[in-house]
Amino acid sequence: MQRLAASVWISFFSEASQENSSRRIQTLLRNFVQQETDGDVQTEASGVWVFLNSVQQAADLALSVMENLSLDVQFRVLLTVGDIVQENGQWTGEVLDEVSGLIKRIEVGQIWLTERFFHVMDSNQLAWDEIGMVSTEQTTQQCFRLLTANQCFVPPALKRALSEQKVLICQKGEDMPSLRKGKQVVLVGYEYDEELHALVARLNTVIANDRLWLVQPRLSKADRKQWLDLGRNLVIGDSDLFMTDVNRDDLTLIGQDANATMFLDPVSLASGELSLCGVALPKVPMARIIDGYTIDLLKSGEWGYGEESGSDVLLRVSVNLEGETVTALHPNCKLNSLEMEVNKAYPLGSGARISVKRLMYRYIADVGKPYQGLFLGEATRRVAISVGERVELGRQPSGGGFELPDRGGADRIEWASTPQAQSAKKNQLTLDRALTGRHHVALSIVSVGKFSIAPMHDKLPTFIVSQSSQHLSRVTSEQVIRNEGLIVVGTNVLKVAKT
Repeated sequence: MQRLAASVWISFFSEASQENSSRRIQTLLRNFVQQETDGDVQTEASGVWVFLNSVQQAADLALSVMENLSLDVQFRVLLTVGDIVQENGQWTGEVLDEVSGLIKRIEVGQIWLTERFFHVMDSNQLAWDEIGMVSTEQTTQQCFRLLTANQCFVPPALKRALSEQKVLICQKGEDMPSLRKGKQVVLVGYEYDEELHALVARLNTVIANDRLWLVQPRLSKADRKQWLDLGRNLVIGDSDLFMTDVNRDDLTLIGQDANATMFLDPVSLASGELSLCGVALPKVPMARIIDGYTIDLLKSGEWGYGEESGSDVLLRVSVNLEGETVTALHPNCKLNSLEMEVNKAYPLGSGARISVKRLMYRYIADVGKPYQGLFLGEATRRVAISVGERVELGRQPSGGGFELPDRGGADRIEWASTPQAQSAKKNQLTLDRALTGRHHVALSIVSVGKFSIAPMHDKLPTFIVSQSSQHLSRVTSEQVIRNEGLIVVGTNVLKVAKT
């Protein structure tokens, strides 16, 4: 027997893990489902499958489980749709097999939607947000999240901006704070109407679109597309819930000034921290296209590309077919505790220490292909993450993840003498675009001190640095990092650590 069904997976998590307790919860869950729907229920070891004829029924059941079951239990729910077949009294099918790995990734207290389900549901009538690309052994697919009336998830990018004191929160009915360039603005309590559009037009004279956030309990697909296509940001959730969320304990609200700028320290009570702590130098030649390049250490402590005569550049690293060198462009730079002459190139050896002012970096060579070496230093950008949270990394990460932007630098590349190189030069190829994907890798905290990293790009690699050998190991499938570790994505070196 074969049928098309909207399938709902419901699993539970309880501190009381005894077999009798699990059996009791499972029975209670099964009875609740049978009262709410007329669907077929199939009990599994860690939860139940419910097979329904209606997509809307499936969404309603998922929301009802989250909102009405008051147990000392937390639920995980997944919604998908597709053909299932009954064999020997059990429902099976490819649609169930392909989500077996995804089920393990669902965060506690959340309802996840597969891409199949999302495209057939009435997205205008439900509150949802985007999780991004999720990779498992079975599949890689875009996933979404269904929100209950009591949920509002603050994206990591906005949390980071809050922690860095770079946010103005504008609530409808309250005095408008003084606008300042460089700040991000969150609009709370506004309807999506002409009044909002007029306000945004005024804000755009000072605030760029990519720094505008709108909090909405729900938004039609057309309105959502119109807002996001202009490069603006969106938070789905009730306004009061949002304000509660940004003030909750795990964000540690310290104070608020007269301009409604929030001061937060999310790291102190979070479970872990992801930070940018260095640069990875790719080997040359690269694919018969790149024979060399330079990259700068900027006064901010970050690596990038400054002006040739700019005062923001401290030193310049050069990598070519002859090896690696470092040149000081600012006084008071030291190599292995010895003062460097300005504009003089010095060869780089493994273990070399570079210091200038408060900044110190250590160079590690011979880390393995495809890199010459790594510069490691203090964190220049960081974000706090909590148990159950997932952060996507890439040039354009979904859900406001940890962005690793294209920093440019095409004019700093020494091109090979090949047709491929000339084509790449014409197209202004950069190291970041060549080595970092838009959706590159995802990081999650499974429990305190246990991180999970999963590649999202099928061609561009992600590496972990072995603590014992300091050699690179490619991440080919979901992998666990315990307590702390170094991750290499493109030219970026990142550190993940328990806090």
